[in-house]
Amino acid sequence: QITNHESLIAFFAVFLLFFRLGVTTLTNWDEAWFASVAADMAERRDFLVGHWNGQVWFYEPPILTWALAGMMTVFGKQEFWLRSFNALCGLLIVLLSVRLAHMVSGSRLAGFLTGIIFLSNIEFLFRSRQINVEVPVTLFLLASLSSTFMAAKTKKTRWFVSTGLFLGLSFLTKR
Repeated sequence: QITNHESLIAFFAVFLLFFRLGVTTLTNWDEAWFASVAADMAERRDFLVGHWNGQVWFYEPPILTWALAGMMTVFGKQEFWLRSFNALCGLLIVLLSVRLAHMVSGSRLAGFLTGIIFLSNIEFLFRSRQINVEVPVTLFLLASLSSTFMAAKTKKTRWFVSTGLFLGLSFLTKR
């Protein structure tokens, strides 16, 4: 069940991560690079091999380029939609951290303070509003850690499986 504290954190997280997300053009090397490879995948309809500058591109594992190519296929090449994958990952990091802090400590205040700390961290907000691999890999590692906690607590098989699934996704995100 979602508490009022979690709803408040979610509201501010959505505002801080998505407001005016697509106003600027792709600003750094990584954003342009990943978007270019994803555009190539989307145009070729080949999601196994990306190309950049006429060369086969295997510099990073494929999760981010797959997500961006999917966004381009569905929504087009607007900066908002390209950056929205990372913003969504940032939102999920905040919400999952709030929930995990609450579960581990047994204190709703600890969860709320965790959310406030994330949302007051300018580096976290900055990176979550750009295209990069660090934010998605952080989400997958945090989800794996949360699943491990739940597996230890409940001894249910689904949590052991989700631990492995999220750990695998993290390996498919960053080399």
